[in-house]
Amino acid sequence: MELENLLHLDNNYSIKNAYDFEAFVVNLFERDAKREGADIKDISNRKAFGDFIIEGEYRKLKGPTLVEVKINLNNTYITSLNNKIPNAENDNEIKIETILFISAQKVNNKAKIRYQDLIKKIRNDIEVVIWGPDELNKIINKNKKIVNELNSDVLSFRINSALKFSSQDWRTTRDEIINDIKKEYSNGKMSLFLGAGVSSSAGLPDWNTLINTLFVRYLSEVNDGDSKIDNLNEIIERLNYIDSKSALMSTRYIKKGFDGTKNHDSEFYNEVRKVLYDLRDEDHLENSNLIKAINNMCISKRDGAKVKSIITYNFDDLIERNINSDINRFKCIYLDTDNFENNELPIYHVHGFLPKNPEEYPQVDKCTLVFSEEGYHKIYSDPYHWSNLVQLNTLRDNTCLMIGLSLTDPNFRRLLEIASSNKEETQHYAFLQRLSFEKFVYDKEEKVLDSDEDVNQFLIRHHVLNEEILKDLGVKIIWYEKHEEIPDFINEIYRI
Repeated sequence: MELENLLHLDNNYSIKNAYDFEAFVVNLFERDAKREGADIKDISNRKAFGDFIIEGEYRKLKGPTLVEVKINLNNTYITSLNNKIPNAENDNEIKIETILFISAQKVNNKAKIRYQDLIKKIRNDIEVVIWGPDELNKIINKNKKIVNELNSDVLSFRINSALKFSSQDWRTTRDEIINDIKKEYSNGKMSLFLGAGVSSSAGLPDWNTLINTLFVRYLSEVNDGDSKIDNLNEIIERLNYIDSKSALMSTRYIKKGFDGTKNHDSEFYNEVRKVLYDLRDEDHLENSNLIKAINNMCISKRDGAKVKSIITYNFDDLIERNINSDINRFKCIYLDTDNFENNELPIYHVHGFLPKNPEEYPQVDKCTLVFSEEGYHKIYSDPYHWSNLVQLNTLRDNTCLMIGLSLTDPNFRRLLEIASSNKEETQHYAFLQRLSFEKFVYDKEEKVLDSDEDVNQFLIRHHVLNEEILKDLGVKIIWYEKHEEIPDFINEIYRI
């Protein structure tokens, strides 16, 4: 048995590789240490340095030993440890005698000596040991039965490890994540990814309502306006309720209906634009609290702009119309030929753009609208399409905060996976709504599930599983309960 073959590791490490490797090592050592008469204390849930502590002597290591698991040790990582390695007064409540680094990549003797010398400058009172694949393979070959069990389902062991610490209130974890985002924001390398939830906050219709409205209107006006359908609103509401998936198929049908007209693309886009803004719920402020918070986040500080770019999947121009252009200079990007100045905030409409007043935007009718299956496939089947390149480069280079996105789109997840290659730690953050006990158990006012304890256990595992899956894609979840909470969190971030 070889480590590389077990976890399918190669030189192109990813975040998923890193988390799988860490979970594998922690669980392997937990079992092997017990067999050797030592105990493992898992500290991976803490913000402090290290993944676990071996209490007692273990394989000739003088204990207690603080263990840090890294898929790849390099100079950049080692030199970053100056403020991470605990001092002698704060050794996780245990006096540490040894620090053990475990790497999936082979570390030659020259590099080991250099790394040990660097760490000795930080802590000269402890022994520093570095293990690579050779040392790990010895442990693996002495624990073949355990290794086969671990390797069969690494994700399950990751989830079980995470569940050990689910007793920590998720709100406390969220506060810690918000503090991390504040630091990233202050560094000035943050980009915002905006989804339908942002537009919904200002009363614009959701995707299904938009499509089904167009669909029903189209059906009501065929045959030169004969046989019109009355009670459109009731029919649209019913269609949304009984067949929400029909929206995906309806887009192709609606688009087809315009193909016979003289200026079919222009007429189609104008109809979508009209319906989009006509359906806005006037009970909502157009400049919603969420849009205000996003725009405030983009205001430059004394030491420069903190948000480098906005990538939006929404057709509308709510951000542009409500941004204070006297404070925030911006450039709307919807064509591959568009450029922006250094002092402008680029707002990329990667799925197309339907501004309320199209005459204000040159050649806006030339942009590709990702509205139907055809438009969607046209963009995502071309890896060099400008919108794909913008998304991918932003995900690779910046820390991204995702607002109003469900993160269920397979093509966006594919871009996240590509961007996470050769990275070992999560880089991005996403606001996601928790599935509440009440919403899961009740249908309207009728309780449909009786086992409260089982439901609570399921929901804990459900949320942990979502966290682990998105961690593989380089994303940490910021859980919230009500949509109205998000502006407060964003305001907390930009008021650093």
